[in-house]
Amino acid sequence: MKKLEDCVSVNFVSLNPDTEDLSFVARTMGYEEKRLHYIVNENISALIALQENRSKEKICSTLSIRFTTRQFTSRIYMFDPTEKSGSTYLVPQIYGKDSTVLPGFLLSNDAGNYNKEYFDGMRSLANDRSSVSLEEWLRRHPDFNRSKNQ
Repeated sequence: MKKLEDCVSVNFVSLNPDTEDLSFVARTMGYEEKRLHYIVNENISALIALQENRSKEKICSTLSIRFTTRQFTSRIYMFDPTEKSGSTYLVPQIYGKDSTVLPGFLLSNDAGNYNKEYFDGMRSLANDRSSVSLEEWLRRHPDFNRSKNQ
């Protein structure tokens, strides 16, 4: 929330729990399907809360939240992705391993043009026809109850 108040635009691309491949995705991440579904729903609840808090404040930044049914092969956090002074934190996905316990790599954007490729890939994923906005996802799930996921 602090970054949003500082006029930093934030874009999230997260797994859509509606993917037909949820069982496979869970196995690749080292989770049981039920556990992954719970984690994704927790994420959705947190993003809804962030969006609601942002709406209550006069915030100059944008917040974009998209859900994709395509499988992730890594976790990528990009900070100022179009700036040489920015950085990228990358956690590669290893089949059957929980990526939250795997090492990550912090890379400076001025180390080469790799950040442009990652950024373009994430932008393509966010804009893929299989991706939907938070608002669209909530329209498709009017009975989604945040409290049962917290």
